[in-house]
Amino acid sequence: MNISIFLGYTIFNYKKEVNKMKSNAKQFLQNTNYLNSLKMEISSELGINTTNSIVPANRTAKENGRIGGQMTKKLVELGKQHLNSI
Repeated sequence: MNISIFLGYTIFNYKKEVNKMKSNAKQFLQNTNYLNSLKMEISSELGINTTNSIVPANRTAKENGRIGGQMTKKLVELGKQHLNSI
């Protein structure tokens, strides 16, 4: 194999992987933002104070468990809706 062809192929694959990582990072940030907004929404519905921050260490384990349980219920519900629409 010609070295220039090999280098071109390697650079192409590198750029492809970098683009994939950027796309994954963007998707991760979107998911994180969605989950944080869902957490805030559920906290306010449950009447749990989240004015300080969304950091779980500022709340009791019981409060975090209630929020996590409601988040799970809502995500399962969204998943079922998505599967039914396919």
